[in-house]
Amino acid sequence: MATSSQKKIESEIFKIIRYYHFFAYAPSFELIHTFFPDKISKKKLRDNLKQLVSKHKLLSHLNNQTYIIPDRPENTFAFCPLTFNLPLYTLPQYSIFIQKQMNKYQITNNKLKLIQPYLRIISSFPFIRMIGITGSASMGNCGKNDDTDLCIITKSRSLWFSRFICVALAKIMGLYGEHVCLNLFFDESDLTVPIQKQTIYIGHELLQMKPIVNKYKTYERMLINNEWVFSLFPNAKKNTSSLRTKRCNLDETVNNDKKIVILACLAGRQVSPDGAHPKSDSGVASLPRMTFDYYNSLLSPFEALFKFIQLLIIHKNKTALIITPTQLWLFKKDFEVKLSPKKNYKKIT
Repeated sequence: MATSSQKKIESEIFKIIRYYHFFAYAPSFELIHTFFPDKISKKKLRDNLKQLVSKHKLLSHLNNQTYIIPDRPENTFAFCPLTFNLPLYTLPQYSIFIQKQMNKYQITNNKLKLIQPYLRIISSFPFIRMIGITGSASMGNCGKNDDTDLCIITKSRSLWFSRFICVALAKIMGLYGEHVCLNLFFDESDLTVPIQKQTIYIGHELLQMKPIVNKYKTYERMLINNEWVFSLFPNAKKNTSSLRTKRCNLDETVNNDKKIVILACLAGRQVSPDGAHPKSDSGVASLPRMTFDYYNSLLSPFEALFKFIQLLIIHKNKTALIITPTQLWLFKKDFEVKLSPKKNYKKIT
């Protein structure tokens, strides 16, 4: 007979699996452990999962499922590895389509390959402090019609100028809207998520984000400024610490006699050892800091103008948004509202 403690663990496991099923995704053991709402050892969680599978309360991909792991295609932006942290879990009323999930990894790789020149260019801008892949792309779960969501952190007092440049370049390269979604910008002076967005959904997004450019340890500072995520997910602090020590760079690699840009680390998160200039963490030479500070002093008076122009366009498109003096959140599809339909989010000006 199950104890009250076992029943609570069982209930929380089911909640996590239902959450991921909303995104047509079957979580691995590592994800279930990371996003479990209470501290729990990996051994204890693994034992509970085994019991639930044996009692047919959970379905594991190991249950008479066969699948083929495709070879990684040549010349891809090797961001998402085409392997899984097996096993995957779901509820009996759902299905685990391993091959479908692997196909989405393949699609994600192809999408990241398409935007790799764009990422390389904007990573060289000295006013860009961090670029993170978010949303479905961060999980290797893109569908054919999905774009790649980016979270960009900028130098202080450069948010609107930075966005203007990033959007303009994306439009010139034919990527904006269809292939790249520039929906989240932070000024480095304020990396704390607004109180009304400190939710389970945003907590997932923050911890699942894959920083591919990380100057001056900006991503680490962002986590420090958002300790609330570790109140929601206490196991995440330990699980993410090992990932944050891995170095990931946009590097040049020769493949089939063609130079391509790949992500040197497949699954880790990028950590800048010392944030030293003039080379950025992407391996791209950027302007010396003093040089940019000079230009920044010239551009600062125009920051309000860049903001005014872009807000006119944003309001014209009737995009849901949150604006603070140091943050911009745009929502084409606000999954947070879909997950919590009764919750209202007000616009901050």
